[in-house]
Amino acid sequence: MRYTLQINIMAWNQLISEDGAITTYAGVGGESLVKLVKRATASLTYSALCLPDNISERGLETVPHYYYRDDGIKLWEIINKFVAALLSHYYQHDVNVQKDTELQRWISEIFTNGFLGRVSSGIPSSFQTLKELIKFVTMVIFTASAQHAAVNNGQVSQYKSI
Repeated sequence: MRYTLQINIMAWNQLISEDGAITTYAGVGGESLVKLVKRATASLTYSALCLPDNISERGLETVPHYYYRDDGIKLWEIINKFVAALLSHYYQHDVNVQKDTELQRWISEIFTNGFLGRVSSGIPSSFQTLKELIKFVTMVIFTASAQHAAVNNGQVSQYKSI
């Protein structure tokens, strides 16, 4: 999680703000950037956010020396093990997951607002099993930590030159 908040603040202030580099120097910025992001995320799928599924769907299981995959899968499994232990303690049966109204509202809001109710995204609109919940929470933690760091931390030094 190191630098995650910092890189987001720097991106907001120096790249996508009203007078940021993207708005000032790129052909797309401001309102156009919002439209572009909406179009780009229209094809985002749940499986693309779940590293093991993404690797499998793209046929990358046997690519030699694919360190992002190898390290990423290890991190995914560590996070998944932690999440499974924690959530299994709290939700001992699938019915506990199904009856948790706050949890169901949370995933419904993500499905409806975050993914615009697109069934084709694969994002669940409700949780029926503990296994589904564990996978989703693993994805959220992985995306906000390891994935975010892998994609964005290399930009920190670039911000210093802007």
